[in-house]
Amino acid sequence: MRVLALIPAMILTPGGLLLYGLTAYYKKHWIGMFIGNCLFQGGAYMGYVITLSYTVTCPCFKYAYPE
Repeated sequence: MRVLALIPAMILTPGGLLLYGLTAYYKKHWIGMFIGNCLFQGGAYMGYVITLSYTVTCPCFKYAYPE
């Protein structure tokens, strides 16, 4: 179920990069670059946190270290 939670991160991260790059290339308003950077950073952080929580609670480690 956590892997499906990565879908917004997979959309936000490249979308933010695209928005940042296009507003910088076409010299549009500076807020577009800030919003693009915010979307990119938010998507990257979301992907990192979801991946880390999946790794920590992964059921595959349950059998690696029996108690």
